[in-house]
Amino acid sequence: MECVLIGDALTDIEVAHATGVHSVGYAKSPDRTPNLLAAEPDALVDSMEDMAIAIRTIQPPGGAAP
Repeated sequence: MECVLIGDALTDIEVAHATGVHSVGYAKSPDRTPNLLAAEPDALVDSMEDMAIAIRTIQPPGGAAP
């Protein structure tokens, strides 16, 4: 089963890394972007439209597109 954690805080992305889950950082305001980038999410978005695109394009283990 594939899973992705969508979060708007640094700790959300850290938890995703710690549990081996893909992560998408949601920068719902510009001041959240630096912290989210520092956590190195698999994708970083600032809109729900971009969220849908990011979820569809994250590569699962083995490299096959979802």
